Amino acid sequence: MKEVEIILEERKAKEREVIDKIVKRQFHLSASSLKSFKQSPKAFIDYKLKEWKQTDAMLSGSMVHCLILEPEEFEKRYITLDCQSPSNAQQKSVIDLLISDKNLEEAYSLNYSKYDEKKAVELKDKYSEFIEFSKKNIKEKKQVVSKDLMIDAHLKSEAIKRNSGAKKVLEMIGQTEVELNWYSQGIKMKGFVDGLGDCILDLKGCPDVSKRKFTYKMVDEYIPMQFAIYADGLQKKHKTENLPCYVICFDNNFEVGTYLINSDFIWAGRMQYLKALKDFKRCIMLDEWHRSVDFYGDENGLGYISKPSLDRKSVV
Repeated sequence: MKEVEIILEERKAKEREVIDKIVKRQFHLSASSLKSFKQSPKAFIDYKLKEWKQTDAMLSGSMVHCLILEPEEFEKRYITLDCQSPSNAQQKSVIDLLISDKNLEEAYSLNYSKYDEKKAVELKDKYSEFIEFSKKNIKEKKQVVSKDLMIDAHLKSEAIKRNSGAKKVLEMIGQTEVELNWYSQGIKMKGFVDGLGDCILDLKGCPDVSKRKFTYKMVDEYIPMQFAIYADGLQKKHKTENLPCYVICFDNNFEVGTYLINSDFIWAGRMQYLKALKDFKRCIMLDEWHRSVDFYGDENGLGYISKPSLDRKSVV
């Protein structure tokens, strides 16, 4: 029990550190962090405390982004693995820790229930070439990827380039990976726009690019709010207004969908954005970062579920 108490106290201390920075305005909000706050204040704190680990899906998405938006940078950032790599998530986590210069006992113990020196040494020896290969390329600031992942990223990027809608939209943008820093209602905001020109472009990997499934994904992941956030930053920093918003989405079956987002949908996203900022300031004032989804309920913390809809009011 004492160990549990120590862990809980450490967690509380980290939470308080994040909250203190918020109170002192030593923070910024992004579309991702504001999406987590839309779930609950507690989800926002969890998001801030979460240890970031890159999955193969995230890496694949980053590679496709680079191939489409910054092709000249691709060979500077990624290199194909030419030796045996870890075969499962636990092994990969151990090896990643060894690559970052953690000692063998610590790396193994963090991923397995107990330290087995013989198995740990065997694992390290098995992937010693991979470890050295990775360390070398980290120094050169290159991400080491498997051949399968490299092929997958190229096939996805080629599918996007062949898509007639995607080609038309890509011709409309003049800048890529545009960084934005601005203030909204006294809160510092930060974001990166995938593509900017005669439109705002977002390039997204997803499970299913069909119109119906992707529409539900947009609602679930607050994508209209994300566009509204970008539009706010662009208006304040670049004086651009009312640009059409496009999404190019791709899936693991190399299907591609290109969609123009309806202006009513973007308007609803703006309402979500403004309400989220208002709720965020309310949470600061009341210091209610411990609250779950009841934060958005009535005075008793109760929420109400009604028939779902995609009209302007219901998505806020």
